[in-house]
This record gives sequence, structure tokens and C-alpha cells, in this order.
Amino acid sequence: DSGELKKESDFWGLMWLALAAGVGVAYLCEGWLGLHVQYFISATYKTQYLADMLRQHIGFFDEDQNAHGAITARIASDTKELEELLGLNLATLLSGVFIVVGCIAVSLAFGWKLALVAAFVTMPIMLFSGYWKYRHEVQFNKINSAVFTESAQFATEAIGAIRTVSAL
Repeated sequence: DSGELKKESDFWGLMWLALAAGVGVAYLCEGWLGLHVQYFISATYKTQYLADMLRQHIGFFDEDQNAHGAITARIASDTKELEELLGLNLATLLSGVFIVVGCIAVSLAFGWKLALVAAFVTMPIMLFSGYWKYRHEVQFNKINSAVFTESAQFATEAIGAIRTVSAL
């Protein structure tokens, strides 16, 4: 009996190790795929963004919000936001959604009373806190983007002015 128990515990220990290795490989693939998609989309979007900017009419560039420093900052920041949306963050979000749905399904199968309490009490609290964090991050990013655009525009115009002064 003791030998059988030892054999069973070794088997299930190895199964947990195999499961952990499988999860590790899955997360590695998820990260690699997310980064690959992120950089591919970023490169494509930057190219298209720049091409569209170069096709604008001349009056477009005379407006203050479309100075070359502001446009450069906009190209850099907009593509960065797109990278953050469609790269690892999207992969992590999808993974999290599948994990939550799977956990709810398993918990409903094994203990439906506790699963209902968890789903209708703790989930709304977690969702509200996530929304609150997201809302504050969006507000911070708007403020940060405005400051960055203004400083990039100023720096670009100052560098351009240095060339003009040195030429004179």
C-alpha cells in the first residue's frame, strides 16, 4: 500500500509539473505572438500615418497644431498607443477573460452556491476597480500627451531656429 501511494503521488506530481511546463510554454508563445503583432502593426501604421501626413494640402501645415514638431510627436505617441492596445495588453486581456470564464465554469460545476457569490459579489468589485484605474490612466495620458506634444513642438522649432541663425 505504501509503495502504491508513493507511485500515485509521484505520478500526480509529474502531471502537475507537465501542466506547469505547458502553461509556461503557452505564456511564452502568447508573449512572442503579442510582441510580433505589436511591432508589425506599429511599423505598418507609422508608414501609413507618415504617408497620409505627406499628402496633406499646404494649408494643413500652416496651422499651429500641425507644426512639424507636433506632427512628429503625434506620429510617435499615436503609434505607441496602438502598440499598447493591440500587443501584449490585448493578449493578456484575452487570456484573462478566458481564465475568468473557465474558473466560473469550473466553480459552478463543483460548488454553485459559492460560485454565484463570487460571480455576483467579488466580480463587480473587481470590474469597478479596474474601470476606475483605467479612467484615471486615460486622464493622465491625455495630460501627459498634451505636455509632450507641446514640448516636442518647442524643441523641434528651437532646433530649426538654430539652423536658421547659424545660416545667417
